[in-house]
Amino acid sequence: MLLIPKKGERVFQPTPQEVKEQRRRMRKEDTVTRKGSGWVDYMFPKPGQTQPSQKWSYVKGVKIDGGLGLIGAGFYPA
Repeated sequence: MLLIPKKGERVFQPTPQEVKEQRRRMRKEDTVTRKGSGWVDYMFPKPGQTQPSQKWSYVKGVKIDGGLGLIGAGFYPA
């Protein structure tokens, strides 16, 4: 997970543990492993903030070098 603003500078780089937890949540809900794709909601900081906010993402499983990868896009509901 990586957020890149218009200028190309990273505004938030999650720790490896945070990335691992988000992937586990997406798999735990069977979104990718059983369905192949779908909507997932989770907590993640908005750009420029440190406090997590609710975020919704659509994720799709893809095969990368024989392993499972995730492609997704998300938004913060109002």
